[in-house]
Amino acid sequence: MLIIVLNIMAVKRLYSQTYKGGSNISISYGFISGKQISDELSGGSSGSVADYTTETGQTGSVFLSYRYFFAARSAIGITIGTQTISGTYYRNNVLPDNVDNFTLQNTTIAAEYLYVYKNTSNFQWYTIFGAGASIYNRQDNILNKLQRAGYYLEPANGAKFNFQYTPIAISLGPKFSIFSIFMEFGIGYKGIFNFGLNCKFGKNKKLKEKSLLK
Repeated sequence: MLIIVLNIMAVKRLYSQTYKGGSNISISYGFISGKQISDELSGGSSGSVADYTTETGQTGSVFLSYRYFFAARSAIGITIGTQTISGTYYRNNVLPDNVDNFTLQNTTIAAEYLYVYKNTSNFQWYTIFGAGASIYNRQDNILNKLQRAGYYLEPANGAKFNFQYTPIAISLGPKFSIFSIFMEFGIGYKGIFNFGLNCKFGKNKKLKEKSLLK
């Protein structure tokens, strides 16, 4: 992380930027997201090491994001998204009598910072840092009425810190076009692979970059 921050600072020293304005809004779909938090949220726990949770399906992560460019290469924004996961919780053993099903819904709200490494007429390479909270609600389908000595479910509602780090992200589309498509690779609430459509709006103020190396 320190190396990434130092690289960004080094790039900023090369340019004197006088650009402000311009916004965009995007909708995206991601795979293999912060479900990886749901292993702690979904199944519950007990004193038996034989208890475990398996995922049986998920919708993927759908996000709506807004960003405002306060400088030529920097933007801040907010994102909100949702994901639904279904799974099975095995308690004590794998006998049918000791199986519970659940559905977990995560709603994530986070603030984001975007930095553009390279911007050409048809291509943009950028990175994203985000942090926020995932609000979860779990619905349990208890399949039997057995006594549950030493067994309990975690709270069905709550919130958990979540984050996003996307080191590799590209946007493709003509520079002066309203729409562009993007692909992002990272880890966190938006998933390992996230893609979608971006729409630009608002007027950009004068852009002027002077290389300090001259």
